[in-house]
Amino acid sequence: MQTCEKPSEMLLKIFLVSAAILGISQGRVTIGRYERKGGYVAVNPHLMGGTVVSDRFYASMVSIRYNAKHVCGGVILNENWILTAAQCLENHSPSSVTAVVGSNLLNSGDSHAVSEIKLHEEYDVASSWRNDIALLRAGGELSSELRSVDLLVGDLNRCNTTYHKYHLNVYSTQFCDTGVQGKAACDGDMGGPLFIDDQVYGIVSWGRPCGYAGYPSVYTKVSEYIDWINVHVNPI
Repeated sequence: MQTCEKPSEMLLKIFLVSAAILGISQGRVTIGRYERKGGYVAVNPHLMGGTVVSDRFYASMVSIRYNAKHVCGGVILNENWILTAAQCLENHSPSSVTAVVGSNLLNSGDSHAVSEIKLHEEYDVASSWRNDIALLRAGGELSSELRSVDLLVGDLNRCNTTYHKYHLNVYSTQFCDTGVQGKAACDGDMGGPLFIDDQVYGIVSWGRPCGYAGYPSVYTKVSEYIDWINVHVNPI
């Protein structure tokens, strides 16, 4: 895996596993996959907008599933480990999770059992999904439609101002896009990787339902967690 660090207000391309072409927008705030006080409910499991990515174009993409149903995205780090969001694996045992790789279609690809799950020790769903990052070890070597969207990385202070009225914070270990209407990550895209120049830059974490103008999606900044990843993936 490669990661990169770049300034705000830049163009990037996001690759996500999406279950459908468009989502159904509703007037609520989606906070990851969880319900929060005040009626904020996760309502939509699909990437909003974008173009279809050719089969096997991004072979590192992963569909994380429970009971054969796609629930989150992920990205292959090496022949054993997959990176995703902690919210995708919280309260789940390895035996309940399957990782599917090798296709841009949700009904195909190679299925792998999961032997181990590592959530970040300081993951906190009650603190705006802080440290929303996790690893899973797949059984066997790793070698719904995948879609891509061009987005802009937004200003962190502006993002915090937007979500302040919902009593949510965006931390320095996270970043936002600019909330362009019609282009957004949605509920089933949580845990999916965001790439810049073929390097993993972020993991989809939370935000408002698909495509609401002015409401950015929030991502975990992978470069802040390199040491944590290496402790588990490349132990000495």
